[in-house]
Amino acid sequence: MPLVLKGKTKKVIAITSGHADLDFINNFDVENSAIYSASKAALNIIVAKFSAQYKKDGVLVFSMSPGVVDVGHFGDLTPKQTEGLMKFVGRVQAYAPHFKGPVPVEGAVQTIRSLWERASIETGYAGAFVSQFGNR
Repeated sequence: MPLVLKGKTKKVIAITSGHADLDFINNFDVENSAIYSASKAALNIIVAKFSAQYKKDGVLVFSMSPGVVDVGHFGDLTPKQTEGLMKFVGRVQAYAPHFKGPVPVEGAVQTIRSLWERASIETGYAGAFVSQFGNR
């Protein structure tokens, strides 16, 4: 944090996941990835705590989910894993009807970069947990 405090752009962005969104989990019965979800939920609490500590110093700290990104994990799935993935994708589509499937890494980077460039303490992002679109 000392280097961030000395820097011109005082932003710390943690990459989280929709798997840590309690409303999504509870409203759509998302049962997969429990340990991953718990780790991302813990990350979101840490982010909120750091935000509370450093916001007064002008440091923006927030968590952003990049959405479902195609990072190459979907190629060698077992039939059971494929079934679980399809179930999850169905729940994501119910939650976010605009969802068309995993986005390429390049597209995800452009979307999240656009958000982190416009995010600020003044616009309400301090300590927030947001999607790649700046909402939940």
